[in-house]
Amino acid sequence: AVAVIVTIGNPTEGASRASLETWILVAAVLGPALALCLVASRVWSGQASAMSMAVVSGALWGLFAVLTKTVVHRLDVTSLAGVLE
Repeated sequence: AVAVIVTIGNPTEGASRASLETWILVAAVLGPALALCLVASRVWSGQASAMSMAVVSGALWGLFAVLTKTVVHRLDVTSLAGVLE
């Protein structure tokens, strides 16, 4: 997940927010991939199920890290009102 976000998002110094198009593309790629992993974890059992759930967990942790970084940056730069805009 982090590799997809970094590759597609093309982060540069000073740009802390991705465009709406970038987030739509990330959601279009990650959404179906994670949904397939969840379906696979219900169909398979044992190690295959655990691995597919691990992929989902890792991807969501990566997304959480990116979103948290953005919110913390906005808190640092502006205020709570800046985060809510």
